Amino acid sequence: MNKIKIKHGGKLQSLEVSFGKMFLANLSTELGVGLEQISEVIASNPVMTSLQIMLISLKEGARISKKEFGLTIEDLADAWDLDEDLVERFFEMLNDGVQPKKEMAVKS
Repeated sequence: MNKIKIKHGGKLQSLEVSFGKMFLANLSTELGVGLEQISEVIASNPVMTSLQIMLISLKEGARISKKEFGLTIEDLADAWDLDEDLVERFFEMLNDGVQPKKEMAVKS
C-alpha cells in the first residue's frame, strides 16, 4: 500500500492510502455521483473535491491497516496550506493506483 507524508499537529506523519474497491465505492457515495462523473465534480469545485478524495483514501488506508484515523477535512486543508505539492503527489499516486493492470502473456 502507498503512503503519503502529511504534516499535522507539528509532526510529519506517513499515512497509508488506498485506491481499492471500497475507496471507489465510498468516493461515489460521498460525492453523490457515478464514477464516470467524478471529473466533472472535480472541475466544478477542485479544492473541496480534492480534499474529499484524499480523506476517503486515507480513511480506507487506515481501515485496511487497522490503524486509528483522526484527521478531518480541515486538517487536510491545513496540511495542504503548509505543503503546496501535497495534493499533486496524492493524485499522482491515485493515477498510478487505479490504472488497470496489464496482463502478461503466458507462453504455451
